[in-house]
Amino acid sequence: MKTYLVIICAFCMLGACTDSHQDKGRVTWNETVSGVWNVSVGTPEKINLLIELHINPKLETIQKMDEAPLPIAKEEISFEVVDGKTYIRFPLEKDEKIFGLGLNFKTVEQRGRIIRLHVDHYTGKDDGRTHTPVPFFVSSRGYGAFINSARYIDTWGRD
Repeated sequence: MKTYLVIICAFCMLGACTDSHQDKGRVTWNETVSGVWNVSVGTPEKINLLIELHINPKLETIQKMDEAPLPIAKEEISFEVVDGKTYIRFPLEKDEKIFGLGLNFKTVEQRGRIIRLHVDHYTGKDDGRTHTPVPFFVSSRGYGAFINSARYIDTWGRD
């Protein structure tokens, strides 16, 4: 039985995209530079984190690096739009660890946890929310994903 990291974002995912009827299932992969892919599902939204923060990724140093293949087959990553929410599933190896997704006071590893990327004051208990949400995670397999979305995002690991 495979385990998956599932990320749900209302209306958008990775490339901050919306659910339109004609583009609902359209997935576009673009390799920006070696080892960096931009994945869009549906039609891009007008507002996303990079646009709102006026950030353009600095890719000059990465461009100098050797080619880096995606450590997961694209076919193993699935995308689905249901009821205005976009689901993305990354297959996880048995011992794979997931780190990131913002400031969490209880743990650094996020595999198997349900996390809502939503600003929440720390109450001293682990309630699945994060004090400082960051829509980025890194896998012990050598890849990471940044979800360029200005919406609430839920993540969880499951079998």
